[in-house]
Amino acid sequence: MRDSFEITVNALAGTRADLDAAGVHGERALDLFRALITGLISLQIANDPGGERWTRLQDDALEMFLAHHANLASDATQPRRARRDAGDTDMREVKA
Repeated sequence: MRDSFEITVNALAGTRADLDAAGVHGERALDLFRALITGLISLQIANDPGGERWTRLQDDALEMFLAHHANLASDATQPRRARRDAGDTDMREVKA
């Protein structure tokens, strides 16, 4: 019988491979994906066990996640100044 750590390592490697195949790369993206999915699962277990209140949102959450990272990938090909001129603002630059 495999121990739980080995199962976790293999599952994480599979998740990383799936994200890479979708064009999503890096530890930050992986961390965000894991937080998004585990958050939905935690909310489902805590608030609606046996129901679908939170799990029904997984497709929408995944679409938002992938759309965000697709935009980041396309933005990365543009120089920073061009992104800023196109409306991309760093929150540190915004003044009240």
